[in-house]
Amino acid sequence: MADGFNPGGKDGGYSFGASLSTYTKRGNKWVFGGEYLLKNNPYKNTKIPVAQFTAEGGYYFKILSDARKIVFVYAGASALAGYESVNWGTKVLHDGSTLHDRDAFIYGGALTLDVECYVADRIALLANLRERCLGVATRGSFTRSSGSVSSSSSTDTGMERTEIDAVRRMPLTDFLARLGHEPVRRSSNELWYLAPYRGERTPSFRVNVAKQLWYDFGLGKGGDIFTLAGEFLQSDDFMKQAKFIAEAANMTVAGWEKPAYLPKPTEPVFEDVEVAPLLRSPLTDYLAERGIPIAITSRHCCRLNYSVRGKRYFAVGFLNMAGGYEVRSRFFKGVHPAKRCVFGKDEGNPG
Repeated sequence: MADGFNPGGKDGGYSFGASLSTYTKRGNKWVFGGEYLLKNNPYKNTKIPVAQFTAEGGYYFKILSDARKIVFVYAGASALAGYESVNWGTKVLHDGSTLHDRDAFIYGGALTLDVECYVADRIALLANLRERCLGVATRGSFTRSSGSVSSSSSTDTGMERTEIDAVRRMPLTDFLARLGHEPVRRSSNELWYLAPYRGERTPSFRVNVAKQLWYDFGLGKGGDIFTLAGEFLQSDDFMKQAKFIAEAANMTVAGWEKPAYLPKPTEPVFEDVEVAPLLRSPLTDYLAERGIPIAITSRHCCRLNYSVRGKRYFAVGFLNMAGGYEVRSRFFKGVHPAKRCVFGKDEGNPG
C-alpha cells in the first residue's frame, strides 16, 4: 500500500507497508496490514520529519471483473490506528525555536479503490487509489491524505492567532522583569540572570536579546518565551504557557482562565535607589534615539542609581500615577514601586 509520498520526492518523504488479503466465497476480501510513512516538512534551511506508524483493517467489495477473471476492481473501507512522531520527540530546534506539536496516537479511516491484474496463476499486479483521514487523539488536529497530495491543519482553542503572535513578540527581558527578575551581568547582546525558577548564587541563565532566546547552563536547557513559561509552570501545555505569559503582561482577553501559578519575587529587586538630575550621558543619548529631546527629558525625567544583588546600575526614571518610577534604559524596562528613595548627587557611570 502507498500513501502518495514517493521516494526521491521534493520533501524527501516515502512510505512502505505490507498487507494480507483473505478472500470470501463471493469474491470480496478482508485486508489487514501495516504502513510506515515519513514526510519532511521544510523549516528554514532544514527539514522537520513527521513519521506515522499505522495498522489497518478493512473490507473490500468486488465491483467489477472481466469475463476471463483476470482483472478485478474492488472498493472498500478500512479503519486505521497508529502513532505519529514529530521530529522524533525533540521539541527544541537548532535555532532555539520550539515545536508545539507533540508525539501522539492517531486514528481514522480510509476509502480505497483497488485493481488486481493477474499475469499468472500466483502473480498479480496491484494498483490502488485511496483517501485517508486521520485525527490526532491528543492535540485535536486533523490530517487528510489522498493520491500524491497530503495536507494538514491544526487549530488551537482559547486564543486567536493574533493573540498568540502578540504573546510571542513580548521580549524575554520584559517577561522576566514582570516576574521580578533582573539581570546581574551584561555582555554585548547577552544578559545573565540567576536562574529564575531555581536557586543559585552564580548566574548561569543567559538571554540573547537579539535572538530572543534563553539558555540555562545549569540544566542544559533553553528555548523561546514559551519554553521559559513551561519551566515556571512545569508544563508542556502550549495554551497554559501562552496564557501564563499573557497574564504576566497584563493582557486581558475574555474567556481566559487565570494561571494557577504566578511566581512572586522572593527578594527585593531594587536596592539603595538614589534619584539624581539627568545630565548629558549615555542615558540622554538613548532618549534622543527614541526621539525625545534633552529639553523635555531634563524637565520631566531623572537619573535613578540603584543596586540589584550588590551590583550598581543606572537608568532613566520618571514618575507614574502610582507615585513610583517608570525605569528605562537600553537594556531594561521596569517599574520601581512607590517606596522611599534617597535624593542625592549625580554619580559617575558604574564600572
